[in-house]
Amino acid sequence: MPSEPPAAPRPWSELVKLGAGYLAKHGTPDARVAAELLMARLCRCGRGFLSSLYPRIPAPVQVEAMRRGLARVAKGEPVQYVLGEWDFRSLTLKVDRRALIPRPETEELVTRVLASPLANAPRPFVVDIGTGTGCIVLSLA
Repeated sequence: MPSEPPAAPRPWSELVKLGAGYLAKHGTPDARVAAELLMARLCRCGRGFLSSLYPRIPAPVQVEAMRRGLARVAKGEPVQYVLGEWDFRSLTLKVDRRALIPRPETEELVTRVLASPLANAPRPFVVDIGTGTGCIVLSLA
């Protein structure tokens, strides 16, 4: 029996569309965003630059990495853990299962503290214990 010819390489746009569909089928919230975040990580760029890369054909190693990332997210692993990092204010923090994922609500907390009279104290004392990434104290520092 003759072997089937290899599938034609697909551009990033198709891979993201297929990946988003796969994640949606597995109940992943914001499936398109998750697929785009995985692509952005593999392309080493921000999501805002993806449209310029959509027509490009990814390297086979990138396709395989995308598949692995999609599978992890489809099994319920947060995309932030798959990426290994997450932005918080002006910081990029490493995240994994050992740490809470920095949330937008926590960014709001830091913004309010920085706008409060406490921020102007000569020697403020801040304690951030057992909260994972340390995003609060790092932002306040």
